[in-house]
Amino acid sequence: MSSIVELEATPEEGWIFDRWEVNEEFYSSEEATSIEVDSEKRVKAFFVGKPVTLTMEEPVGEGNVVPVPGEYQFDYAAVVGLVATPTEGWEFDRWQVDGAFYSSEEATELFMDSNMIVKAFFNEEPLASVTLSMLQPIGQGVFAPAVGDH
Repeated sequence: MSSIVELEATPEEGWIFDRWEVNEEFYSSEEATSIEVDSEKRVKAFFVGKPVTLTMEEPVGEGNVVPVPGEYQFDYAAVVGLVATPTEGWEFDRWQVDGAFYSSEEATELFMDSNMIVKAFFNEEPLASVTLSMLQPIGQGVFAPAVGDH
């Protein structure tokens, strides 16, 4: 005696259906299919993480980023390392993800649960500041700069 069994696979968010296997062999790539059960059968559904895209934009200011600017595909829920290295005379400021502040750490990780656009920001290091104090002169004469702190 045999019967027909309807199989239906519904992936959760971030996943896509890949295939059905029956007795450890490929059976179908259709989410909805049927199988004739005329003997003992072992059926397994396979889901794979939906790929997501990381878009690394050119940094603002001077420095290098890893991954380098471009588009990258990752499995859903992948963890991606970000590293920013400022050029001499510059300092790392922040990471921005999808236009919002993400981190002020030069090295951080990003959990890829959706498509993301990432940008690094570098600021020019301020010049060292020193003070020149011009004092009242001794005697008579003209000098520049004037008396005071500069």
